[in-house]
Amino acid sequence: MTIPNLLTKMDRDRKISTVRKAQSILNQAIKLSTIDNEDYEAWDTTLPPREYLDKYYTPYMKVIAYCDTYSKCNYKSAAPWSRYNGSNSYTGFNAYSRIPIFTLDGILYSISQSGGENDQEDTDSVYDMNYIGSNGVFIDVNGPNKPNRFGNDVFMLVRNKDGSVMPLGYNLPDSKINQDCSKNGKCLYCAEKLRRNGWKTSNDYPW
Repeated sequence: MTIPNLLTKMDRDRKISTVRKAQSILNQAIKLSTIDNEDYEAWDTTLPPREYLDKYYTPYMKVIAYCDTYSKCNYKSAAPWSRYNGSNSYTGFNAYSRIPIFTLDGILYSISQSGGENDQEDTDSVYDMNYIGSNGVFIDVNGPNKPNRFGNDVFMLVRNKDGSVMPLGYNLPDSKINQDCSKNGKCLYCAEKLRRNGWKTSNDYPW
């Protein structure tokens, strides 16, 4: 393996490892929070976003910054993340009542305070954007650093009714995962594609 190829592989392996770590951190934070704040289903989703984070999440995560605006955390726009072909995949850095947070390890989490109310249904549509918007958790494994692209350094997780965190699309068939996590898709289900492949990349993965 040549040095450039080796460096590329190391970079991809690090990103895969980090999104797995982020999932574990969220699951652990929610588990610890339920000890102090009742079961996840009883959490008060009517709180303002900052109060919601400060009560249920940030005491259990090593948070170093709140991204009240995109520029505060050195992003270039309010819609910083793109898909494989360069077009915008999801707008709204602070949409769905989100105040993204940075943790000490350089991961950005964008968590909506309205999440976990519904489980995703397996419909004919590839995307249920209302479900993704309210329940999905954006994970940017290297913050504002490039490429800021879904499936490369930006991934989507999801919270269920019981507070468990899984890669978005974990309950969808392979056909929908592969349709999305492709050069022509939005790449919102790429964390799940990696999980189904044993947290390893594949030849058709849209890096």
